[in-house]
Amino acid sequence: MDNEHKQARITVLSGAVYLIEIGYNEKLENGVFVIQKEGTEISFNDENSFPFAIAAKLYFKKRVLVADIYGFHEATYNSPMIEFVEEAPAIMVNLRTSTIVKIEDPHSLLDKNPNVIFDDEEGFEDCMQEKISKRENDTNTDLANKFVAYCKAADNGDADAQYELGKMYNSVKPIYNTEKAFEYFYKAAEQGHADSQSWVGYMFDNGEGVEQDSEQALIWYKKAAEQGVIEAQINLGIICYNNDGVLDSYEAAYWFTKAAKQGDEIAQNNLAMIYSDWADTIYDKRKAAYWFAKSIENGYEGASEKLEDIKFLTRDDLSDWTDIIAISTSGDHMVGLRKDGTVAAFGNNNNGQCEIDDWTDIIEVSAGGSHTVGLRKDGTVVAVGHNNSGQLDVEDWADITAISAGGFHTVGLKKDGTVVAVGPRDERINVYMMLDIVAVYAGANNTVCLGTDKVYVLGNVDGESTTIVSKFDDTTAISAGVGNVACLQADGTIEVLGSNDYGMFEVNAWTDIAAISVGYKHTVGLKKDGTVIATGNEENGRLSVNDWTDIIAVTAGTELTVGLKRDGTVVFTVDPVIDQADKRLKEAGSDFKSDPNRWKMFTEIFEIWELNDSDDDLKGARYVRTL
Repeated sequence: MDNEHKQARITVLSGAVYLIEIGYNEKLENGVFVIQKEGTEISFNDENSFPFAIAAKLYFKKRVLVADIYGFHEATYNSPMIEFVEEAPAIMVNLRTSTIVKIEDPHSLLDKNPNVIFDDEEGFEDCMQEKISKRENDTNTDLANKFVAYCKAADNGDADAQYELGKMYNSVKPIYNTEKAFEYFYKAAEQGHADSQSWVGYMFDNGEGVEQDSEQALIWYKKAAEQGVIEAQINLGIICYNNDGVLDSYEAAYWFTKAAKQGDEIAQNNLAMIYSDWADTIYDKRKAAYWFAKSIENGYEGASEKLEDIKFLTRDDLSDWTDIIAISTSGDHMVGLRKDGTVAAFGNNNNGQCEIDDWTDIIEVSAGGSHTVGLRKDGTVVAVGHNNSGQLDVEDWADITAISAGGFHTVGLKKDGTVVAVGPRDERINVYMMLDIVAVYAGANNTVCLGTDKVYVLGNVDGESTTIVSKFDDTTAISAGVGNVACLQADGTIEVLGSNDYGMFEVNAWTDIAAISVGYKHTVGLKKDGTVIATGNEENGRLSVNDWTDIIAVTAGTELTVGLKRDGTVVFTVDPVIDQADKRLKEAGSDFKSDPNRWKMFTEIFEIWELNDSDDDLKGARYVRTL
């Protein structure tokens, strides 16, 4: 999940001291860095870019500045790289306020402990006013006067003044004190001040000025989010997305949508990230493209590459797919096997899952979530793409007769009827007991093995991790999706296991079926006469197969359906929004693939179609915590 990331780049000239605030993962620390070599650059981009640490905290000890280094190397304490230069000029860069202040004497910032507590509040105010006024900026006198005015108004219960005072304690260096900042934010938050509630949530979340407390952070973020505070909506969305390890994308999408509709580019990007994850039940490539495009439109260039990773088929695509004898599609890509043993691929290649140009002697192909697997004539297996769960670790497989790529795992059937599998160490690869197997299928989160008289399901079925031995003793073919399984019977009917989400298992009336394929939100059946039938979610045009004829194989993916024709060409469903955009661009002498304004056209048409899910549709049932 992308989060706003601030960084600092410093060029050190002739031993000058630069007092900076470093922003890393939304947390700020102070540091003084002195490099004697002229022109040296330090860039704080990530934990590897600075050789010793990601942040430094400043201490004043006997009028000598010592840097206490935090990081991964304990031996870097009091590093000789860091020292105090007595008469060097300095600047302070405040990343929160984007201001630069020249400091003639770096000592002045630390002459007094900014966290000292006065028994006499009036004396404390006078001291703080004096410290602010000493800064070399004409605006500081006004700042000091505001500080005193805020103190008086805050004491009278003015929530706005309490909020402003909290901001000053949290940003003005001479009086910087996170505990005081939290105190005033909390006072205002209790009165319903929305921005203060957001700050209280943030400080509980990060343990700034108060002991870290995730439960309290959620409570205060939600109070502020419900009042429309964008930062709270984003932070709440991030927490919900990975709630104690439990993926809660519906609730996260709900809050990101709230902020995204207010025009926040980070929220729009984060929302698109959720919709672009094919393995998530909320996956929607069309919505992902829309929100990435809106994020770019509002100034977040980080979404550009992600948007270009999204591939949509238009009616003119795949015209070069000829002599195809087998097809497979799953996550966000598809592959086709040619007569000559080479392979064609189309779709998202962000993990190299379409890099199959050098494959030869292939007799079977299978597209997984973000990987592709091929079976060679000699019984060995090749694989490309994402290997985050070990799904590509097939180099030592031999004597394989069939393969199947799942969401994050790969399954192979051996000549002797045993099964091999690689991937996450859970039920879906526990295949060592499988004997006398004649077919295998890897679903998004399960493995199905067809025996001579039984169907074995390993992994997720209807949201539960389990192992099932079905009673279907007349099954001839199998297919699986996200937590569900379809079994083709010898009489051309279908038996199913798992949930009927989206109506994708409304197959009781199907007859004369020769092949089946279970997709993300739909199921496709190939009839013996070469026509195709489909049921489930009709968005994205995935069910538009009624006019297909002369089909010999079908495959259902996340967003589309693909059919292989007897002549070796392929047919496929096209997203109607993309289709309309492509038609309009062609009328203007261009097309969707090449026109630089294609995403602007796409968003305009998409907004006409409108999002089918309202904010409230996303909220509620799947939220793990009760606030």
